[in-house]
Amino acid sequence: MKLVLLLGVCVAFLVSILTAGFEDKPHKY
Repeated sequence: MKLVLLLGVCVAFLVSILTAGFEDKPHKY
């Protein structure tokens, strides 16, 4: 299940970029 793991990493990366772009605080969870 390498594809699922890669997809999860890509989604997490995109979400972190989007949250960093919308919020001025990079570590807001």
